[in-house]
Amino acid sequence: MMDVAKSATGVTSTLALVVLAHGIAAAIFALVFLLDAAGLSLPLVSLQAQHPDFLPSQYATAASLWIAVAIGTFASYEIFLLPYLAKEYHAKLKKLFVAYHVAWCIVTPYIALMPGSSWSAWITVAVIYGFTLAGYLAPSE
Repeated sequence: MMDVAKSATGVTSTLALVVLAHGIAAAIFALVFLLDAAGLSLPLVSLQAQHPDFLPSQYATAASLWIAVAIGTFASYEIFLLPYLAKEYHAKLKKLFVAYHVAWCIVTPYIALMPGSSWSAWITVAVIYGFTLAGYLAPSE
């Protein structure tokens, strides 16, 4: 794969574009968890849509808020910092990006396979595996 020409955003490589795109997708997931914590459910992507047996509670609200903040933090790094690192850091960025997705690649199918899960729970699985593969296959030079 060839590097993508430098764009107006300063993103200069395929890996940087993958990280930036992932950050944008992660920001959307953070918003979904924030809305779940507020008791709002989005079709296909919210917890209640993907897991109809999900029962809202104070603990679920707190967990959703915690997850929204955690994912939002990573998303902000991936949107505003990581894609713009100097090329000498791209090999390390690639290892980090792929490594932290391995855990998500284990957790998301487990959750999608839980009894009562909707087919839409596999959207998250497809997104996580897609970004993990894209990060792995993107050249880091």
